Amino acid sequence: MFRLRPLALWITAFAAGILCAVFTEGVAKIALFAVIGVLCVTCFAVRRFPYRATVLPLALALILGMGYLEIRGYVAERAVSQSYGCKGDITGDVTETDSYGFTVSVLTVSDNLLPKGAKVRVYYDFERDICAGDRVYCTLEFSDPGAEGYSYGTYVSATGDVFRVDSQKGSTPLINFRNAVNGIIQRRFSSESSGVAKAMLTGERSDVDPILYSAYRFSGIAHILVISGFHMSLILMSVYFMLYSTKAGKRYAGLICIFLTLVFGCCVGFTPSVSRAAVMCIAVFAGGSFNYKNDSFTSLFTALGILLLLNPYSIFSVGLQLSFLCSLGIITLSPAIGEAVTKIKKRFVRFTVKQLSSVLISAVAALFSFPVVCYSFGSFSIISPVTNLVAIPVSSIGTVLGYLSFVIPPLSHLADLCFRLLNKIAVFFASFEFAAVSTKITGMKTALLIAAASVIIIGSVKLKHRLRTFGICTCCLALCIGISAGANAYIGNTRTAVKCVWGKGCYQFIAASGGECVFTDMGGAYVITDDVFETGNTKIDVYIMSECDSHSLGNLCNVLSNVSIDKIYISSQSLDTEIYRRVEQLALRWNIETEVFEENITVPAGKAYVTAGDVNLVEYGYDTFLPEGKNDIFYLDGRK
Repeated sequence: MFRLRPLALWITAFAAGILCAVFTEGVAKIALFAVIGVLCVTCFAVRRFPYRATVLPLALALILGMGYLEIRGYVAERAVSQSYGCKGDITGDVTETDSYGFTVSVLTVSDNLLPKGAKVRVYYDFERDICAGDRVYCTLEFSDPGAEGYSYGTYVSATGDVFRVDSQKGSTPLINFRNAVNGIIQRRFSSESSGVAKAMLTGERSDVDPILYSAYRFSGIAHILVISGFHMSLILMSVYFMLYSTKAGKRYAGLICIFLTLVFGCCVGFTPSVSRAAVMCIAVFAGGSFNYKNDSFTSLFTALGILLLLNPYSIFSVGLQLSFLCSLGIITLSPAIGEAVTKIKKRFVRFTVKQLSSVLISAVAALFSFPVVCYSFGSFSIISPVTNLVAIPVSSIGTVLGYLSFVIPPLSHLADLCFRLLNKIAVFFASFEFAAVSTKITGMKTALLIAAASVIIIGSVKLKHRLRTFGICTCCLALCIGISAGANAYIGNTRTAVKCVWGKGCYQFIAASGGECVFTDMGGAYVITDDVFETGNTKIDVYIMSECDSHSLGNLCNVLSNVSIDKIYISSQSLDTEIYRRVEQLALRWNIETEVFEENITVPAGKAYVTAGDVNLVEYGYDTFLPEGKNDIFYLDGRK
């Protein structure tokens, strides 16, 4: 894979050095640094050292990666580390929002805990709407965000209360431009498709229905909603060929597209995936303008190197990891797929296979991204290759029409039809019970290791053997997932278990028996849906809301975005409230039965009975289990 590509190999070693600096502490870090240093000195001193020309640059890259991270971390933290563990009142402008919180640029803060302009990552339950460009007034408790938090470009995280919001008082010209474009989309597109249209055209995903987003994720096409190389190449290559066909010529068309790449990145925000795509597009257009052969593999690693130089902690960005691995898989297997297609002599068969090769490309991207998906998310879509075959052409047409509609307004009706069709495709494929497999079930760690080994093996073999190797690795992974799913179903049908979480803002218990699952939210800031899969179940038969406040509503949305629910029981305390009306709207939209209970409700879960409300307990035979204060999984039938 790295043969005759020294730059890519050096950047890989640089990234490995960053990881070594993050995951080693104290004596271990010093010892590792010393060992690599001794290796460098040995390479300098001993001219006949084996593979000296290869080992020395790689060892230096490892040291540079470790040292660069330490320097960046020290410089960045020195100005803000005194705020960790402290509370303060803060005023700042919101620069970015997502489903987890928002990033604020500090204007003033009490006790001078932070310098002006410092960025704080605020985790917030969104009881009030907050958008980029708003000025917020908060009382926050600051903390060290850790390596994954640093990937956001911030070195302070915080939780607390927002007691005042001045809408768009801190907006910038770029934010005003994005808001204006989003306003046009809101007016021209239907309510059913406007959220998806904003996500695909401007990168604004805050208006995408969380449950609809889960349908995209379960069906394996959530990547369509994230602006990346797919959107950028689609638009810019269309512009390039349009300019190239005129008198502009190849060179000027490429230079114009390089400029448009930078403008497009500024408009949608230079997220890691957009930044990677921008570097690769610039490399392609520059190669066409100045007549040099572009190597996609080297361009991909060059993009990674630039991003790591700008922010070494961006290596922990899940978006960057997925974008990089999917691109790596496509670049690695595409030549082998193209070579196999060209060997087919019959024209009609070759055309058909070429069209169906997009399914294979999607499967390649799924295999290469599986380690990240398995580690970071709760489910993995196994139906994604088929879904992408249908969804990608629709999304491509919709994206092009969507951008053209800003110039030709009547085209927005056609784009709206495409986006609504895309929603129906996502919901249809996600409705299949086998559409997604939980990454938390028994045996998925083995599947993760198989996928990681497959990436290394496929990249190591010769081009002519890659397709065959890919097929073998995919079959091994599918067999492991199938065995894991079967074992999970056996556990769910033969075990009676209770999983409790109590404390740190989460109060819930799950009772599962005979393939039936009852999930009880006893109040708290969040819920953990992965526990459903640990009990061997793939859906919730009964969801009980003991409390009805903004947290409970958010928890219900979180659960619905990860697992299906058959019936919801709502406390009678919520009647005639806005929370109750919104729960009813959610249930009606997703065909979920609802029922109100008074003080307590008792429902069956297989051989067990669950009581929730003022009293919380699980009855199994002659035994009674009280969930309060326990934080583990318990098998009531005595078997594990």
